[in-house]
Amino acid sequence: MDRIAIIGAGNVGGALYRSLKGVVGEDALLVCDTHEAQLAKLGARHAFREADAAAREAEAVIVAVKPQQFTVLAGSLKTPLGGKLVISVMAGVTLANVARALGAAATVRCMPNLGAQVGRGATAWIAAPDCSPAQVGLARSIFRATGIEIEVHDEALLDAFTALGGTGPAYFFYLTELLAENAQAMGFSAEQSRVLAHEVLSASARLLESGERSAADWRRAVTTPGGTTAAAMQAFDEHRFAVAFRAGLEAARRRSADLSRG
Repeated sequence: MDRIAIIGAGNVGGALYRSLKGVVGEDALLVCDTHEAQLAKLGARHAFREADAAAREAEAVIVAVKPQQFTVLAGSLKTPLGGKLVISVMAGVTLANVARALGAAATVRCMPNLGAQVGRGATAWIAAPDCSPAQVGLARSIFRATGIEIEVHDEALLDAFTALGGTGPAYFFYLTELLAENAQAMGFSAEQSRVLAHEVLSASARLLESGERSAADWRRAVTTPGGTTAAAMQAFDEHRFAVAFRAGLEAARRRSADLSRG
C-alpha cells in the first residue's frame, strides 16, 4: 500500500487526514506540522515535526501548507522527490513552480473546498504529463476520499474552480447571513432568525440532493405566477442580482489568476 505524507495539519491537511484515515488506514498515513497542537488535534499514529522525515518514508507527498510558507518548506526538504507523487493544495502555486522548487516531475495541483471537512468536498485537479497512470489513479482516489473530484486538463480552469467551488461555500453562508438579518429586521428575534435561515436553506439543499428535480425545477415549483416568490424574483431581476453575482465570481477568478502569476 502506498504511504501518503501530508505536510501541513491545518484545515485542509487535517480534513485530508481524517478522510483518508477511513479509506487507507492510519498506518498508511504520515502527517507533519511544525505546531504540536495541530498534530495533537488529529491524534495521528505517525506524526512528524520535520517535513523531510515524513517525505522520506512516503510514496506520495501532499503539500498542504500556506503558499507563503512554501519557499521555507522547499528549502527544508532534502529527500529527493523525483520518484514520488507530489500533490499541491496550495492556492496560486502553479504546477511548474511546484516541480521546480521540489525537483519533482510527477506533480498534481488541486483545489479542494470546505466540504472536505465533512467528507462532502469538491476538488478540481490537474496532473502533470510525467505522472504515471498509477500515480494519477492514486491522486484520484485521494480526492474521492473527501467527496467528488473533477479532473481538468487546462490549469487555468483551477482559477475558475476557485471562484466557483473553492469560494462557493462562502456564497451560501452569505445568503444565510442575509436571510437571518432580514428576518430580524422584519420583527423576528435573533434566535428565531438564525434558526429560520439555517433550516430554510439546509432543507432546500436536502431537497436538491434528493435528485428529484434540478435547482431550476425546484425554483419554478415554488414560484406561483403572481405570487410572493414571483414578486421576489422580479425584484432580483430589476436589481440585477444575477449580474452582481457573476461580477463576484469573475473577481474571485481574476484574483486566483493573479496569485498564480505571483
